[in-house]
Amino acid sequence: MTPLTPKVWALVMAGKKSAVFSHDFAVLLADVKGRIQAAQTRAVLSVNAELVRLYWDIGRIIDGRQQREGWGCVRYSTSGPCSAQ
Repeated sequence: MTPLTPKVWALVMAGKKSAVFSHDFAVLLADVKGRIQAAQTRAVLSVNAELVRLYWDIGRIIDGRQQREGWGCVRYSTSGPCSAQ
C-alpha cells in the first residue's frame, strides 16, 4: 500500500465531519514520527560509539605488535627507538 501524499490526505480529511479527528491524528502522527526519529538518532549514536571502541581496539592491537615485532622500524637505523633491535 502506497502512503498518501499530504495533498491526497487533505482531500480525504476534507470529507470528514470532525476537525478534532484530523487534529488528533496529526498530533498522533507527529508523536510517532518524533519517536521514530529519536530511536534512529539513539541507534546512530550507539553504532558510532561501538565503531570508535572497535577502531581504538584495532589500534591497540597494531601498536602492541609494532612494539613487540618492530614493525615500521628501519633495521639499519643507528638512533631512535628502533636502533636497539
